[in-house]
Amino acid sequence: MKKILIVPNPYLENKEDIIKRINEILFNNEISVFELSLNNEKNYKELSKTLKDTDAIITLGGDGSLLRVAQDAAKMNVPLLGINYGGTGYLTSLKKNELEPLKKLINNEYYIENRFMLKIKLDDNYEHLVLNDVIIAKKDVDVPIKLKVNEEEIYYGDGLIVSTPTGSSAYNYSAGGPLLDAKSRQIVLTPICPVGRKNSYKIYDDKKVLNISSIRDNRDEALVCIDGLKPILINNKSTVTISASKYETKLIRF
Repeated sequence: MKKILIVPNPYLENKEDIIKRINEILFNNEISVFELSLNNEKNYKELSKTLKDTDAIITLGGDGSLLRVAQDAAKMNVPLLGINYGGTGYLTSLKKNELEPLKKLINNEYYIENRFMLKIKLDDNYEHLVLNDVIIAKKDVDVPIKLKVNEEEIYYGDGLIVSTPTGSSAYNYSAGGPLLDAKSRQIVLTPICPVGRKNSYKIYDDKKVLNISSIRDNRDEALVCIDGLKPILINNKSTVTISASKYETKLIRF
């Protein structure tokens, strides 16, 4: 490796100390290290341009920090290495107080773990990659939402979670969904607080395409949240299409 991008969570305290230590480990071994903080939309939009000549990304924070750059990293075929800063860190490889293994990057003493991703389309005007999950949740706390999936199933309750194997250990598991092999290529659909508790989860292979829409009336608005990003408001005329992506997230492991 010759060039590594550090992407810190902009809200971390004392992140400068960690960045300095990473520089000490890698820069002295002729690896160029530079930083890009995603503290505004302009920087976020410039991320893909920055990755054109980058060999790896190191994220500082928790899983959310890694998820935020997963789409651009996958599209540019750049591997990710997460350093956990104290929060949830299932996807991260190191903790902030154990950085010595970074020296293994110098001699290529690591391996790449490929993670299956999904693609979501909202109608025909929005598309995004998914490493963890898509949550379609009711907008109003006191009103259940009725969702139709592929003309086959109707779910009535607080919403649905569509998860990758990577995300199966997150909200999906908390909602009663199954834990999938993280290296598999499966899709799990889990209802959130279904009325009557009659609906259980469903597991599909990577050939399945899910078309999800509301079937009530124009009061039935929902929020779509992708990998913890800012929710998108949709109405009963919208269709959410979820399918397997041709891209994969590449995680650096030691």
